[in-house]
Amino acid sequence: MRTRTRLSACAAALAALLAPVPPATALDGPGPARAPAPLYRSAAPLAGQYIVTLGESADAESLLAELDLVSLFTYSSVARGFAARLTPGELAAVRGAPGVTAVEQDAEVSAVAAVPAGGARAGTPS
Repeated sequence: MRTRTRLSACAAALAALLAPVPPATALDGPGPARAPAPLYRSAAPLAGQYIVTLGESADAESLLAELDLVSLFTYSSVARGFAARLTPGELAAVRGAPGVTAVEQDAEVSAVAAVPAGGARAGTPS
């Protein structure tokens, strides 16, 4: 008797797993929200200016057009993405857009000349 009960319970569980699931419709509401792309902050940011990194399948020009943005630069060699001036609302929209993997505050950077061992600078007599 116990074996029959166990088999019945297993059959019911298997039937529930194999039952067809109706397709999602607009009436079902949105699916789970996508977490926004991470925002990396800089110690010396350029106010309102950001570098947006895209995944392999995302296209910078399409995203810019979709969000009605103008890029300062578009990157396609080493990284895929663009730099743009963004308002707080635009920043939120970019971070939530599919294909955006990260957003970083653009920052001022400078090169520092390397000082060789011994303290003499390159190009100066020792």
